[in-house]
Amino acid sequence: ISRIDGFGTLGLVIGDKGSWGRGLGTDAMKLLVRYGFDTLNLRRLELSVYANNERAIRLYEKLGFFVEGRLLARRFREGKYHDEVLMTLTRELHLAAQTRGQAKVASSQRSKSPKS
Repeated sequence: ISRIDGFGTLGLVIGDKGSWGRGLGTDAMKLLVRYGFDTLNLRRLELSVYANNERAIRLYEKLGFFVEGRLLARRFREGKYHDEVLMTLTRELHLAAQTRGQAKVASSQRSKSPKS
C-alpha cells in the first residue's frame, strides 16, 4: 500500500484445487476491493496475473479491473517463462460500475412490478 500515491497492490492464490470454482476468489476479491476503496480510501488497486490464467483474468474483469500492460517472459515456472498481465481498477471505474449495477437492479424490479 502506498498511502502517498493512493494505491494498493493485491494478490490472491487459492492453492487447493478442490476449493476452485466455489466463489471463494470472487468473495475474497470483492472484500479486498471494498476494503481498499471504502476503508483505506485508495484511488486505485493493482494486481498481476499469469497471462495463461484465464479463469482469474475473467474474475478480475468481472470486478471491473482492466488490462493496463503485459510483462513478457516475466516469471519462470514449470520449466519455461510466462508473461504476466498487469490489471488495474480505479475508484472512479469502481463507483461507475456500482452505479450501473444499481440501475440494472432498479430497472429489473420496475419491469417485474404489476402494471396499474
